[in-house]
Amino acid sequence: MLYDHKFFIDLKSRADLVRRSVLLAIFVIVFAIAGAGQVTPKAVLVDEFGEIPCGDLLGRTDSFFSELMKYPNDIGFVNISSSRKRPDATKLIIRANAYMRRFDASRLRIVINSASGNQSAQFWRVPKGADFPKFEELADKPRDVTRPFMFGQADDLGVCPSFIPYDYVDLIKANPGSYGKIIVRGNTWVGRNALADDFLPSLQSEQGLSKDRLRVYYVHRPRNYVIEIEFWFIPAEKK
Repeated sequence: MLYDHKFFIDLKSRADLVRRSVLLAIFVIVFAIAGAGQVTPKAVLVDEFGEIPCGDLLGRTDSFFSELMKYPNDIGFVNISSSRKRPDATKLIIRANAYMRRFDASRLRIVINSASGNQSAQFWRVPKGADFPKFEELADKPRDVTRPFMFGQADDLGVCPSFIPYDYVDLIKANPGSYGKIIVRGNTWVGRNALADDFLPSLQSEQGLSKDRLRVYYVHRPRNYVIEIEFWFIPAEKK
């Protein structure tokens, strides 16, 4: 029997062509499915609220931090309306609570937007690769460092804290001749001393502020059952 070699070569070529076509189709389908599964991440609105008491703000902030802890690669974005009664105070309380909770401040971005018409504040979770919500940010107002002012305060119950140690130290270090005046008020020496000890080591050993840049005053207040502490900035004396 004679075999037509050309016929078998053509048959083999056709089989190879079909096999390559099938493989190409499989690759196209796989890449199409993979492409469909790669959805661009988007920012997630976690919470939104209007004017609320400080205790409620702290509770919502704690819940926001808990949400962010579930997603360690995401950034927390806080949008505060400039129409709120005290937008700067809202921003300060959130940042101070982050410090008190030992939450990584580098994972927070807090802005006060210029939009008017409502008094809302929003908590967003922004995954890696997602765009931040678009708002026109207002620049922080510069501090008047030529006069004394209360930088922040706290108490032994953790009610509405507004003190951030590293910001306080940075301000004093940036202004030669200035110092921090700390006033601790309460009805017992033990309570006043304990609250001061919660902050002084951080200011000195952790933040590197020398003792001569701090002055601490303990004030006995028999009716103050909540121990309070105030942190004042005192500018350099004018020559």
